[in-house]
Amino acid sequence: MTVDVDAYRTAVPEMASFLGVDALDAAMLKLAAAHPDLASLRRVGTSGLGEPISMLSIGSGTRNALFFACTHPDEPIGAMTISHLAELLCRDDDLRETGDFTWHLIPCVNPDEVRLNEGWFQPPFSMGDFAARCYRPPSDRDLEWSFPFFHETSYFDSTLRETQMLMRVIDDLQPVVMGSLHNNVFGGVYFYISGEDAALQETLHRMPAAEGLPLRLGEPETPYIRELSPGVLLFPDPKDRYAYEVAAGADPETLSLAGSSLTYASRYGTRGIIVEVAYFDDPRVADQTAMDRSVRAVIADSTRIAEEGLAYLEPALEAVGARLRTRSVFEESVRSNLGLERATIDAKSTWAESAPETLAAATVADLFANRQEVKIRRLINLGTFIRMLETEVIAGHGNPVVRQTLEDARVRFQAWEDDLESELEARVVPIRKLVAVQLGAVLAATFAAPRD
Repeated sequence: MTVDVDAYRTAVPEMASFLGVDALDAAMLKLAAAHPDLASLRRVGTSGLGEPISMLSIGSGTRNALFFACTHPDEPIGAMTISHLAELLCRDDDLRETGDFTWHLIPCVNPDEVRLNEGWFQPPFSMGDFAARCYRPPSDRDLEWSFPFFHETSYFDSTLRETQMLMRVIDDLQPVVMGSLHNNVFGGVYFYISGEDAALQETLHRMPAAEGLPLRLGEPETPYIRELSPGVLLFPDPKDRYAYEVAAGADPETLSLAGSSLTYASRYGTRGIIVEVAYFDDPRVADQTAMDRSVRAVIADSTRIAEEGLAYLEPALEAVGARLRTRSVFEESVRSNLGLERATIDAKSTWAESAPETLAAATVADLFANRQEVKIRRLINLGTFIRMLETEVIAGHGNPVVRQTLEDARVRFQAWEDDLESELEARVVPIRKLVAVQLGAVLAATFAAPRD
């Protein structure tokens, strides 16, 4: 099965803005209506707020390929990729008929929370605007990581409605290949795959450079992740996270770790891929120049920055907490994210202080991942805190403490934004480039899938 992945990648058109939920729904409906002999649209689930979730199926092959996006609501690039892929499959007979596939595409599995991010979907794009309007749900409502998982003392079955929808789709299709499309704010391009594949790894490794994008070569998101080749990682087994958390001092009796979509689909032998791209890039994310500081020292620096963020946000939340009368999704997110930040600091510090590999020299990329990316995270947390307070004021519950805290938080946000911008050598990455990399990765993974 030979497909010229690069030809499809380079043909991706320019895209000025991100599509919101309504525009995505309209695009899928239009394709199904225009190509009734090729494509069908069916409802596969319902969001927590009652919104229909639909899947577009294209082709008539005997092998199923499943791709979906927006499991994390502040990550709309995958929706753009799926929208483009759907149009491509409907008009390109050769691509659609190669490999005996039926393609199943869900551009937005999380419409309720994607709508909370649509405020930054239009240009001009900036770091400050993104952080001020970004919404991430509480960690216990992370759709990608809310699949059932049982291991030793860890037990998780608190699946979300949207997760149950994906489970039903996976069980029904038993896909040969499946992809969950993601993105970051910063950090360059990287990929997770479900198993070693030298040819696929080589294709994925070279693809970002062809679009002028850096690979993310700094420290992995978590220490237990295994790198297969630069920028290509083995998708982590939750069992590895369990071992890491216990080694870092977590009480195994209280651990409740969830599985992911790829973990769940592995029961069917599904080839899985997760594609991570970034809105902004900086040349340092891929700079492997060794520094005269150890990884341990760099992590200690990132811990200090994170602690500074918590030193402001935790007391500010405590000051207004009892006075809040509006129980908003923003409050839930702030409380969860601050708790997660605290747990991450503790676990990473424990690991860094004991792991011998952290005595090695840090690279410039390591420093960026542990300094600028931490500052981005604290700015996003503060932006959500401000949205929480603004919601309270708009609802007519803005008592003096809430209003004063809001005023102080806006001043602090500007200071943190200025500090971050002063350290960045950033550019806004054209949406076309990000979609091109994701599309290329989707096609490469699909047509590398072995036949039985």
